[in-house]
Amino acid sequence: MYDQDSYHTIYLDLIGHTSRSKAPNFTNKLVESLITVYLREDENISHIFPEIVEEDGTIKIKFRRKNHSDHNHTLSLDELDELNLDKLRYNQDFEAEKNKVLTQYFLTAL
Repeated sequence: MYDQDSYHTIYLDLIGHTSRSKAPNFTNKLVESLITVYLREDENISHIFPEIVEEDGTIKIKFRRKNHSDHNHTLSLDELDELNLDKLRYNQDFEAEKNKVLTQYFLTAL
């Protein structure tokens, strides 16, 4: 997770899945370690969770990758709102595909 450069939700899905476990003998070391060790630094928090900010009167979502700054992105809330995921299924546009992945990551991180 620390070196993830993509915005696929596999780690967030894993954390969500293990945190919902109701197994009586299950000690959730993954989530415990995430909270007590990793999320103590602001840089790590912004690596996992997109930041909602206001810039120039517009609400924007900032996506950051700690070790891969070339993969950082900023989208306005309007761009997410206008995104039609059904149309993207048939669209080979790289920018549209990137926005789709970022939107899915944002929704999962919520």
